[in-house]
Amino acid sequence: MIALILIVLVVLTALFATIQTLYAESMRLRGRESPALEFFKETLEAKLRIRTEEGALSFSLWKHACLVAIGVFALARWAMARRRRLSILQRPLSLQSC
Repeated sequence: MIALILIVLVVLTALFATIQTLYAESMRLRGRESPALEFFKETLEAKLRIRTEEGALSFSLWKHACLVAIGVFALARWAMARRRRLSILQRPLSLQSC
């Protein structure tokens, strides 16, 4: 279950990072024009209904929140795996002591 949550968080982080980059590029005075940036300015920016400055900030915050959540869930997965390994290692010892 935690692995599935981690995969979803990684996908969301990539999505938020891409949108944040597009907002940041659209704020540049002498930005490089690319097909993705033109599509963003013409189509997506109007659908998102967020001002450029607010969009760059909010998607940056979402991206960083996802990064923190990835760290928390990765730590939880590591702790669960460590507990499982320790219980497997201690099983033969408990059988011998009986």
